[in-house]
Amino acid sequence: MNKSTIFISSFNPFISRNILCTDALGLFRSREDVLIVIFVPDYKSAYFAKQFGGPNIVVEGVNLPSASPADIFFTYLASSLVWTGTLWAHKKEKFFRDKKLLRFLVSGLLMKLAGRLGFVKDLVRWLDLRTISGHVFRDYFEKYKPDLVFATDVFNNDDAKLIAGAKFFGAVSVAMVRSWDNITSKGMFRVKPDKLIVHNELIKHEAVKYEGMNPGDIFVSGLPQFDRYIKSPRLAREQFFRRIKLDPQGKLVLFSPFGQRFSSTDWQVLDILKQGRLRGEIPKEVQFLVRLPPNDSVAFLDRFAADEAFFLDRPGHQFSAGVFRDTELDEKDTEWLADSLYHCDLVISGGATLLVDGAVFDKPAILIYLDGWEHRPYSKSVRRFMEYDHGLWLRNSRAIKTVFTPGELFGAINEYLVHPENDSVKRLSMAKEQCWRLDGQSGRRIYNFISSLLSPGV
Repeated sequence: MNKSTIFISSFNPFISRNILCTDALGLFRSREDVLIVIFVPDYKSAYFAKQFGGPNIVVEGVNLPSASPADIFFTYLASSLVWTGTLWAHKKEKFFRDKKLLRFLVSGLLMKLAGRLGFVKDLVRWLDLRTISGHVFRDYFEKYKPDLVFATDVFNNDDAKLIAGAKFFGAVSVAMVRSWDNITSKGMFRVKPDKLIVHNELIKHEAVKYEGMNPGDIFVSGLPQFDRYIKSPRLAREQFFRRIKLDPQGKLVLFSPFGQRFSSTDWQVLDILKQGRLRGEIPKEVQFLVRLPPNDSVAFLDRFAADEAFFLDRPGHQFSAGVFRDTELDEKDTEWLADSLYHCDLVISGGATLLVDGAVFDKPAILIYLDGWEHRPYSKSVRRFMEYDHGLWLRNSRAIKTVFTPGELFGAINEYLVHPENDSVKRLSMAKEQCWRLDGQSGRRIYNFISSLLSPGV
């Protein structure tokens, strides 16, 4: 029997949840004619072998080198050759931090002029490919001779090297846009894959517009990590609330902070919620499940004194104490998030992504642009995130409420707790647009698509 070999990358901590824990990998387990090789950082190899290894699944731990000068240069170019609101906001944030005017002006010029010319992007990619010919993975290509490479995060530098290796060794390259905000926030693909997997038609449009992808080379799959939202049974309410040590008879708000990378005032927002409840500005029966960012520091919690109405939840598997940037999320974490969304009455988030998750369960949602009780200048305020494309899209959908002050926050909470049906039609429309198809089959579609590329004559 001829056996096909597929390389799959997992260098971003969310890939375990998004791909490896779904049917996109699971359906290959029973295939005797396919060998799967999963590439992970070397210090994670034992964990991945335990979680995902099998008779036809091999885990290879790779000692990934630090970014080279060429990586830094071409990553900078890639972020400067696409004009979006998010990327321009990033450039302004960087300028306000380091005050390097010349670099800021050059970036703006590249984005405004050169980034609109397709041949410039093609030239940069051609030059870039000369520097990342897949040498990091050369021995693995020579050892396994893969038929197909599935790079699960097209913007990751190590994924770019895998795609480059596929081109050098003649394997089919398939890449995925990992998240809904990636194209507008990360810029240009360093290496253009043969085929691209995206979650919805919106991202497909962006890939054609900003990356120059041929529409015929783009496959729309839906969100495989959402398959469990549709297919899995949910934890009973009493069991769920017993785990978080809160009252099942009360109201539950699922709150997701910005995280230390983006804001230093999350603790103040939590304290505003705490004091608002104690003063009766929101009902006393309101409780808070605080879902801490899995890949970020929670140092801000040292300044917040939680009371009996708060449960602080830290999902994921850590590899080193106090190091959060590489926390892995597995299928249990996905199930727990689904249970949290199912049993909550309301979602409040500093970022936008969890609000889309909540819409799948038709949960009212509030997007906050609040610096606690501080009054920060715009360049240092969370209000600067209003310029981000995906947040703007979310606000324009009118499926959520956007708040800027404690009073607006309390008002939105009270309205949604009394009338959770408000904005329901818009929420479900938003979920449909972002998720494309909510049928529990997205992972299977990715499996079928990849399998089709292994067929003779394809």
